[in-house]
Amino acid sequence: KILNPLSIDVKYVAKVNPKSLWKEFEGNGGKYSALLVIVSTFGEGHPPTNAEKFFATLKTLPVSALSGIKFAVMATGSRVYPDFCQ
Repeated sequence: KILNPLSIDVKYVAKVNPKSLWKEFEGNGGKYSALLVIVSTFGEGHPPTNAEKFFATLKTLPVSALSGIKFAVMATGSRVYPDFCQ
């Protein structure tokens, strides 16, 4: 069901507002059934500069704000750092 029909949009993280993200999902009248976040890390597992505002805003939301949304996170970075992708 999640892949039929498959509707994919690629969005630049600096342009996504986590506060209104939930409106885009099926349970709330939107067209998406899942969210895949692909993000790099640098230093000691920090998000890239263009994603800082997104993650800072996301952390201020109540847990219930995105409840019911199926999601996955794929983090990329360097294993050289002790806190790789954490």
